[in-house]
Amino acid sequence: MLSVDMQSSPELLGFPINKGITEKNLKEVGQKITKGLLPVPKGKTDAKSVEENPQAIQKLLDGAGKKLNSDFKVVSIASEEFESFMSGQKSAKEVSKRI
Repeated sequence: MLSVDMQSSPELLGFPINKGITEKNLKEVGQKITKGLLPVPKGKTDAKSVEENPQAIQKLLDGAGKKLNSDFKVVSIASEEFESFMSGQKSAKEVSKRI
């Protein structure tokens, strides 16, 4: 699954795990858009859009999978209250007030 051949396969749905292949694919898509080989919304084929959109996608992908800090006290309360709601001990209104 992680081989270059598999990661480069057009049958692969979503983005490849391999960053190099992802960058290559984004660059190829940009070139196809510039050449008019891929349909895009009207007005989105200018050089600025073609350059900025892959950069925005890459930024999102770079942030994927990184653990965010969260307030574990809030998560713990929400989990406990959800269990109370699911068991019928509390109403949704009571649970939402507590959270």
